[in-house]
Amino acid sequence: ALELVGPLISQFEVNPEDGTVRVKTVQTSDDDASNGVRIYSGSTLIGSSIAGDVEAANQVFAFNSEASASEDNLFVFEPLENTEVSDISISIRATTANADQAGADGVPSNTSYSFDNVAPEAPVITTATITSLNATQVIAGTAEPGVDVTLLIEGEGDGPDTVLGTTV
Repeated sequence: ALELVGPLISQFEVNPEDGTVRVKTVQTSDDDASNGVRIYSGSTLIGSSIAGDVEAANQVFAFNSEASASEDNLFVFEPLENTEVSDISISIRATTANADQAGADGVPSNTSYSFDNVAPEAPVITTATITSLNATQVIAGTAEPGVDVTLLIEGEGDGPDTVLGTTV
């Protein structure tokens, strides 16, 4: 008969909108109760529900204890502010460890992860001179790929701005 040993991940999901990782664990016996969850990139610990477990320089995810308290065996992680992670392989593991003891990590659940919550750099207009004397004006510039850029003329006083154009 197959015997499962150690704490296990029963379900996990990554929200593509905000980068949140939700993890549900299941225990296989009282001795193997899950005390927490760890997230690795390769062998580097990048997130943990155990306070003080992750070196600050390596941390990508913060544990949200308030959101995690809504269900038993639920662990919710959010990417740190200004985090840009592109297609890394993450390994999510339930663990018997806690702040007072080392414990053991369970079988990993692996997935690919990408998230960017870093604000793009402001677009830069590279056209040397912009005049209003021409009926048609070519305006050139640079911006982060995939970002919408809208060109506006500021309204007078409290008047509304006028949109001249939008591009990607």
